[in-house]
Amino acid sequence: MSSNERTPDHARRAVLTPAHLNRAGLCIGCGACVAQAGESTARMHTDRFGQLKPLTSGERNGSSAFAEICPFSPSSANEDAIAAERFASSKYLDPRIGRYEACYVGHVREGIFRAEGSSGGMATWTAVELLAKRLVDGVAHVVPSSGDQPFFRYQISRKAEDVRRGAKSRYHPVELSGIVEEVRRQPGRYAVVGIPCFVKAVHLLRRRDPVLQERLAFMLGLFCGHMKSARFVESFAWQMGERIDAVTGVDYRLKDENRPANWYTAHLEMRDGSSRSRDWWHLVDGDWGAGFFQNSACISAMTWSPKRPIFPSATPGWSPMRRTVAAPMSSLSDRRSFTG
Repeated sequence: MSSNERTPDHARRAVLTPAHLNRAGLCIGCGACVAQAGESTARMHTDRFGQLKPLTSGERNGSSAFAEICPFSPSSANEDAIAAERFASSKYLDPRIGRYEACYVGHVREGIFRAEGSSGGMATWTAVELLAKRLVDGVAHVVPSSGDQPFFRYQISRKAEDVRRGAKSRYHPVELSGIVEEVRRQPGRYAVVGIPCFVKAVHLLRRRDPVLQERLAFMLGLFCGHMKSARFVESFAWQMGERIDAVTGVDYRLKDENRPANWYTAHLEMRDGSSRSRDWWHLVDGDWGAGFFQNSACISAMTWSPKRPIFPSATPGWSPMRRTVAAPMSSLSDRRSFTG
């Protein structure tokens, strides 16, 4: 994620708006600013590039509160500061991956979690275990939308079967504001599944809101290469000879038990009931490293920490390290790259 280095009084003086971050190309579209705005008119919208961006009165009126909760703000606490607050008792502190308890390589053997997931099934299994052991009352994670665009959204699931329906990687813009508001309205303990900058945004929201601090108990971090825009799946559809408005569902990584998990196949469900599939290496934007349709904020993020865990971390098949890192709520990444 971003590296936020501050002078001692910088945060006190900073007055930033979502518009400032957007113009600088540093808005990732997480929705944290909308979640903290406290106004009925604040919302997220999709811009002409297919990225989610905020619409709030803060576009005109600066706020030190916004400066402290945006994960890419130069005035927000960086990962080292958050880790020192939350995980000071961690057993290990490594300059490459931050604070942690233990590192493991593996996949889920129980049931069909691995088959249902894009990779090893670790994130979904952990979320289901948290519910089964009554450590949380709900899990905030990304699930397919019901049959129309946008194709994915954040949802709080309170049953194991609902969590399992959210398995697999989603390379599509989503945002957190709706589930943050639900957590505020509904007492309980919650886990949040997200990419590193989203998890950082949740930590920053917790620092300012005692209700969220009490209720957001676990963070399940996903390794991340970069955030894609909605144009990514649109490009897939065009290359398969279809218009995006004819698509009702997308599986970015259709699994085949006879092929390695990192042989990606894009699969589209069509409005007429048919489907289309094509291997990523036959798609012009199938090379992830080329960065097609990448959110501009990710350029800053990848400079410092492209792929690091919070707790636990599930590594998708493309990661050169193919590493799963797990620790009992006491690991947080720092700002430097582990896999670079």
